[in-house]
Formats: sequence, C-alpha cells, structure tokens
Amino acid sequence: MLVKYECQRCHHRWVPNIEVPKRCPKCKRESWNPYPINNNGSQSLTETESAALTWIARVNNVSADKVFKQIGSPDFVLENGKSYEVKTLVGRAVYISENQCSRILQSNPDCEFLVFKSGDNIPILSILVSDIISGKVLNTVDVSKYGQIYIKVT
Repeated sequence: MLVKYECQRCHHRWVPNIEVPKRCPKCKRESWNPYPINNNGSQSLTETESAALTWIARVNNVSADKVFKQIGSPDFVLENGKSYEVKTLVGRAVYISENQCSRILQSNPDCEFLVFKSGDNIPILSILVSDIISGKVLNTVDVSKYGQIYIKVT
C-alpha cells in the first residue's frame, strides 16, 4: 500500500521517498504526524481502516497497493481519484465535523462516506459526503439491519 501523507500543521500532501518521514518536507516540522507508528516502522491501520482498505480494493477490482492511505481527509484515494472517508459506528451514531465535510467537498466532491460497525468487513452504510447536510443538524439514515443511524455533523 502506497501511503500519501498530509502534514497536520501546514496541510501539505506528499508521497514520501522514504518509509516513514521524520518531518514535513514543506514546513520542516517534526511534529507533523500525530498518528501512531507500529513496531516495524510503518503506520498502523485501525481495525476499521483495515476492513475498509480490503473492501475498497475488492469493490474497485484493484490490489491494496493501488489504494492510497492518506493522513487527513479523505482517508483513502485510488489512482483514478475516487475517494473514501471511513468512520466507525459509535453506538448508533457517526460523527463528522463541518470543517472536515467542507474540506472533503472542496477537494473531492464525489467522496464516498463509508460507515463500518466494529468487527464488520463490509460497510453498513455508503453515501456521498455531498449528501450529508452541512451544519449542526442531526441526520438519520435507516439501515435495515441496524435500524436508524444518526450522522452527527459537529
């Protein structure tokens, strides 16, 4: 899997020429990456991200190394530009910030919003980020197996 990084300070995005960059190539800060690094020196995926990566590769008929894991939003991008924001269901709700929605819509208007229940291999919900109403509104989606799911824009 080729990783595309994003500096969480200056928001510069790049594909590194080394496995784990120590600093952002633009702003030179060493504190650019707040995400954990696993024991073998590569960025670890959460259980949900791992399930999402497998599902995205399968439904797009590509190998996992053709799916770019980004730090920042959207979470995954394919070589053809198709993008995915991945969230885990917490109770009966999914949370996304208004700023995150706006950033995704500006850079990737056709980004899919995938919701996974912890431990599941397929998303329980797949909608376009553009279909999520912006603002501090409570939206509900009926997912037959799970009932109503609340998408909370904070």
